[in-house]
Amino acid sequence: MVALLNRLGRRIRALPRLLFGIIAAGIALRVAWIAYVNVDPFDGRIDDTVFYFASAQWLAEDGAYRDQFGRFSAHWPPGYSAVLATAFAIFGATLITAKALNVALAAAACALTYALGARAFGRREGLLASAVLALCPGQIYFATLVMTEVFFGFLFLSFVALVAWWTLADAEASSLKLIALGVLAGAAVLTRAEALIFAATLPPLWLLAQPRWRRPLRYGAAFTAGVVLAVAPWTVRNAVRFDDFIPIRSGSGGALSSALDPNYRNREGGILGQAPPLRETAGHMLRHPWELAPLELDKLGDLYGNDRDGVAWILHERPPIGPEAADRWATLANLYFFVVLAVAVSGAAFVFRRHDRWHVAIAWGVLGWTAAEIVFWPESRYHFPVVPLLAILAAAAAARAWDRVRLLEDATAPAGNV
Repeated sequence: MVALLNRLGRRIRALPRLLFGIIAAGIALRVAWIAYVNVDPFDGRIDDTVFYFASAQWLAEDGAYRDQFGRFSAHWPPGYSAVLATAFAIFGATLITAKALNVALAAAACALTYALGARAFGRREGLLASAVLALCPGQIYFATLVMTEVFFGFLFLSFVALVAWWTLADAEASSLKLIALGVLAGAAVLTRAEALIFAATLPPLWLLAQPRWRRPLRYGAAFTAGVVLAVAPWTVRNAVRFDDFIPIRSGSGGALSSALDPNYRNREGGILGQAPPLRETAGHMLRHPWELAPLELDKLGDLYGNDRDGVAWILHERPPIGPEAADRWATLANLYFFVVLAVAVSGAAFVFRRHDRWHVAIAWGVLGWTAAEIVFWPESRYHFPVVPLLAILAAAAAARAWDRVRLLEDATAPAGNV
């Protein structure tokens, strides 16, 4: 243990000092935002924040997963509530605890973004990516909301990093690491149900990345075992409690149907409404295949079309800020996000190397999560987990452009006197 702590201490001391300043700035901005817009789940609003806070309270008190009305629930999977309940058990079931957890996880995500960016492109790019994330308004806004975004974002980033570190290297990964990776994926699934679709894109990645089929087959088997190991207790609990097979959450059967539903935006009840039967939507697309591509493009637009959802959720029922202030903050988030997205997408082709495992993992994280959300139901807040990866790509593209400008300046500069 002492040796492990000493090694950890050496690694921390080896980190650039600027990184600690970036993380401190990110923490300060999130604390300031919470002080400015201190959303209380029990201020009269009716949204997800009420469920998550109340369910975490119940878990911390008696270990039972209940909703805000005290009813046993399987409406949302319990991952975030369980983590929040742990914090409640240690520090007390208060609003400060919930928001401090958000701030701590956001700081950890900034550090992990640096680590992944530095591995993929270099320290300079890692520092810039961390700064882009720390200052991102759309990420900051969710610090005051008791919702899954901040926790799941850190979980997602950790998963992508471990996929590159453990499974895309030349050396073969151990079964223990693969099972642990599956357990982490299971934890993600128990936080956001659509993570199951994202996890299903990992075995195809291994097939593409590995020269032979035996290794991907073993990887997939051990990984799947880890996912089942993590999810099975929750599924068993639901079977005992509700006498029904609910593997992740109730009412999740329409996810694939939603991917083929041309009327998904106008569905009665919105995202919580009943999806048409899969045979109906699949049959429609078989008869009208030319409608599929425009539908998925529409969903892509819904997913990445703005970054103002943090403000929208803050305004529910009891808005703590006025409409003019809300519009200003939303515009700021959109402008910042679109600049990062444009630089990342336009520069990706110039910085991506397909033989670099870290580059492959970053590209897979963005594309795999995008595909998973399009299959489900895209809202703009669902792009939250990939923003750190976009920040890394944008930082790499900006650094590459800066280097080329400097080279051009050096090449065109007049020769000095000898």
